[in-house]
Amino acid sequence: MRLGLLLAVSIASTAFADNVQATLWHYNIQYVAGGMTRFPDGKNRIPDYDLTEAEVEDRIIAESFEPVLDIYLRHPAWKVDLELQGLMIEVMAARHPAALAKLRALVDLGQVELVSWHYSDQLFLAYPRRDMVRSIARNKRIFQQHGLVLSGVVFTQEGQFNEGMLDLMREHGYTTAVLPKNLLSYQHADEQRAFFRSGGIDVAVGGRGGAVGDLSFGWSGPGDGELIVTSKMNPYAGKKFFATDAGIGEYEGQRVQAEDAGVRFVTITELVELAKQRGAFPPMPPINDGTWQPNSTRNLYRWMGGLGGLTDALVPTEKDSVVLATNLRSSMDVAACEAVVAWAQRRPGDEARRAALEEAERELLLAQVSDSTGWNPWLAEVNYSLEHAHLASEASKRCIDAPELRGPARRRIDLAAGTVSEPPAPLSSAAEPLEAPPLEVKVEAPGRTVQQLWSRTAEGHAELTIDVSAAAAKSDRSISAVFPVSFDRLVYVPALDEDRLIDLPAAAFTNPEHTLPLPTGLMGIGPNRFLIESTRHVHVTALLRPQERLVDFRDDTVRADEPQRWRFVVVDGDFGAANSVAKRLNLQPVLEYELSPRQGCGCGGAPTSAAEPLMLLLGAASLRCSKRGARPALCRVSKPARPTLRRNQRP
Repeated sequence: MRLGLLLAVSIASTAFADNVQATLWHYNIQYVAGGMTRFPDGKNRIPDYDLTEAEVEDRIIAESFEPVLDIYLRHPAWKVDLELQGLMIEVMAARHPAALAKLRALVDLGQVELVSWHYSDQLFLAYPRRDMVRSIARNKRIFQQHGLVLSGVVFTQEGQFNEGMLDLMREHGYTTAVLPKNLLSYQHADEQRAFFRSGGIDVAVGGRGGAVGDLSFGWSGPGDGELIVTSKMNPYAGKKFFATDAGIGEYEGQRVQAEDAGVRFVTITELVELAKQRGAFPPMPPINDGTWQPNSTRNLYRWMGGLGGLTDALVPTEKDSVVLATNLRSSMDVAACEAVVAWAQRRPGDEARRAALEEAERELLLAQVSDSTGWNPWLAEVNYSLEHAHLASEASKRCIDAPELRGPARRRIDLAAGTVSEPPAPLSSAAEPLEAPPLEVKVEAPGRTVQQLWSRTAEGHAELTIDVSAAAAKSDRSISAVFPVSFDRLVYVPALDEDRLIDLPAAAFTNPEHTLPLPTGLMGIGPNRFLIESTRHVHVTALLRPQERLVDFRDDTVRADEPQRWRFVVVDGDFGAANSVAKRLNLQPVLEYELSPRQGCGCGGAPTSAAEPLMLLLGAASLRCSKRGARPALCRVSKPARPTLRRNQRP
């Protein structure tokens, strides 16, 4: 009897030689980007909610972050992964040095594994790769400056994940990606494995527990760290957002009980290494661009065209496409500034131009924060992005139009070649109207008038301009352009991998709808036929439904009082030709800036306002580039005169 009992205990103890748990909490210092002054209607001051941007940031650190650090300092055997951005480190260094010192101590002790990939909590899947490269580099510098060692783990804002990011991770020394379990289940309902390998990167399915050999593992999180000791209150609660004894006690007590039951708390890096010791990881199934809660957000649609939450019911502030397209135009300005810095590096004023570029980069990354288009964007959050995008462009133009760079009235910058020149006479026009459109596009815009104009811009290239008037009623906020798709496949360029074409059968995925962010604008709609969204004019997610043979570009956040101009290009040809057009249009156009007149410089040109880019060249053609919508009051900054965007003639 005793022998049998001892044998049973021995078998039970060796069945799972190690029982571990990984913990991952995500902190977002931009949880309420721009603060809560006059929240929620932008008019009245409610004392419990009337907090500035800095006051919201301070509460996040003091009430939700530092108390968690204190818990781990009390329990030296516990380990945790904390995801936060470089901006949060800057805020702590400036106003919360004690919290930063505690974080540094926990990192040095090996209890906290720091997870950070972006400087600002950007919706990076919607923007060019170059912007994410800037963000990674800036982020690493900040952590280094403050003596904080970053891990090789990547988990991102809103759990954004795609295959394009894996290559970028490898280039920058990251080794492990966290794939949200909900995104995996959304795309592959029958896939139950918890670890994969893809492109030289280990992939751990965040939140999915299980067993590998004699290793039993579980997760706490991934989740919002702001909620775990505040009795589930979030920063939108204003002054009611604070750490509670009940919240701290519950969190700490649960972990004491787990530890008493034999659970060992490990970092994600340690969990992955323990799992790898039990066998090689299988290849990862194909994963399309997505986020961590696709079922409740319709995946990326919530951030790229889908109407958000409660505050918009009080005052209609959200306008996703305007924010996203404005940020893309500012990204071009920053890239142009970078080209000028390289071109004029040996000329006087180099230090000032580099300082302007540094400022422009930072403002752009702040502008790309996801919160201005996502769950609950209220007035200040929308204006936060528009204001920072404006400041990014203004800093870029101070660099491009620097007074020490003598020249004629205009400066031409080719982003693809990285060249800067002083342009000759304006280019001539060569667009032709099309008598018969190449395909039928169904546009729905309740309460508005719609005009479609097709023209030929080059052989095999057709351009569609959709002009939509202001609406008749405040409730008329939706515009939809539905294009036919002639095959049952997913063909598109993923975010962060702008020279790669994904081409997969729709049957490879469980979900019937795919939300594609298309930062290059390019997707396939048939054999050797590609559709390009002009992301400078409209930037919403492509709602691709292969079984229905359609793709819907929809924005439910259009302001009723704002007319819209959407542009698309259809290219008949191979991927190489179509991708060249897409990159020239949306990533690397030729830009022209009108320079400010300067007395005595011999520049020529009549007095005019400061520079505004003239966006050129769609292969052998160009698209009209008009700004849409008035800048909100918050964005009217006392800077050099904001120039007017003009139409460029085609060659």
